[in-house]
Amino acid sequence: MNYSKSPIIAVVTAAANGFAEKELLRGIITENRNNGYATVVLSNIYNIVNEGDDLLCEHRIYELLGSADISGVILL
Repeated sequence: MNYSKSPIIAVVTAAANGFAEKELLRGIITENRNNGYATVVLSNIYNIVNEGDDLLCEHRIYELLGSADISGVILL
């Protein structure tokens, strides 16, 4: 539930801890904040060696994109 009452922009990336991704996120979050938007970052910890139930649970984070609280999505 969105308690902040600000519109929320979701940023989806598979590697939020990469150098380029961190720089992009820094800029996106700053611009969103300057324009009155909250930001959520959705990212899994991608590991191609890991298979099975752990991987399926990890990907469930993307179900959050269906939330009525999300006003827009940026896909990196």
